[in-house]
Amino acid sequence: MSSLPPFITTSEKGSFPRQAFEERSPIVIDLILSNFHDAPIIRQELLAFKDEVMAQAIKPLNENASDREVWDEVLQPWQGKTWFEIPFFLAETYYYRRLLEIVKYFQPGPYYNNDPFLPMKEQEITAHFPKFETSYQTTNNTNNLENFQNHLYQALWANRGDLNIKFKNANIDNQHDEFIVDHSPEAYAFLKKGNQNIAFLLDNATMEIFYDLTLMDFLLETNLATSITCYAKNQPYFLSDAMPEDVFRTIDLLATSSSEKVQSLANRLKKALSDGGLTLKAPPFFSTSSMFRELPASLKIELASYDLCLMKGDANYRRLMGDRYWEPTTPLESVVNYFPTNFLSLRTPKSEVMVGLPESTYHNLIHNAEPDWQTNGKRGMITFWKKQAS
Repeated sequence: MSSLPPFITTSEKGSFPRQAFEERSPIVIDLILSNFHDAPIIRQELLAFKDEVMAQAIKPLNENASDREVWDEVLQPWQGKTWFEIPFFLAETYYYRRLLEIVKYFQPGPYYNNDPFLPMKEQEITAHFPKFETSYQTTNNTNNLENFQNHLYQALWANRGDLNIKFKNANIDNQHDEFIVDHSPEAYAFLKKGNQNIAFLLDNATMEIFYDLTLMDFLLETNLATSITCYAKNQPYFLSDAMPEDVFRTIDLLATSSSEKVQSLANRLKKALSDGGLTLKAPPFFSTSSMFRELPASLKIELASYDLCLMKGDANYRRLMGDRYWEPTTPLESVVNYFPTNFLSLRTPKSEVMVGLPESTYHNLIHNAEPDWQTNGKRGMITFWKKQAS
């Protein structure tokens, strides 16, 4: 597009972005504090950071780290601004990067590479594992639209279960009447040609990861995919985003199941990892505040080599759309035609950005849905887009 709408920001009092950031940022700090009882300096810095976020100007990174220049450049236009005067996505991503600095994640010492969110992620995965084991007994890997949709819908509804307190007790049962858009039949028709090489952009390493892995297994077992490359985060990001070690840890947990069917799933995933059908990558780009319009040339070429990019979650959708104030009925093609390959986005909306809604759908939601329908995570969006040949 020749012109883009402005970024969604934290500046408007009473807006969802401002309220969300005001409410969540102190809660996350309180959660992390409980992991550092024996580290008074870190505790002191966390409490000072809480004060900064609520009322002070944004401070730059002070540590020597490989990404410091990247963040310095991103923050340069916002020098002297508070956390409530900048783009929403920048506020969220830089907030978590500052937390990593405070807990010494990148510095030599006892906390080097120590994921501050791991106890919370493990608690969620362990708590949900028995339910997953039970639900997986009915899983069918026969190649047809119904089974494809069942796997897709489970992966979609599990996206409700990130570590945001609001969605902690998410219901992942199929809820066919709660879709805003559902392009799953078009996606299946595209994949049914078979032998597709897929890029899979992961989201959360909580209960969602179980259903992402079963979706990958289904695609590989039915030959809808020849290979799947998972793109994870190279460092802790937001509260519960998946890093490669989270994926490996989850597969190892599946292997401990008393269910033979779940054990078989774990064995197939391990075999796929060993024979190259399933691979994991973690480019630093995905742990920044950059939008997908800003993909580095090398990564853009890499993604263009896949037949489909399957992206999970709200943050990936926001990056795809630029996290801007689009009218929801804006045609999808006009917003995403820059993207290098076909994509399938699975998302339960927890932020305001959305495009491609039919006029009738938007009209119905505006007049009949609850006021926070765009942000409460209750509905699903399955968005498939096929890139037109240039």
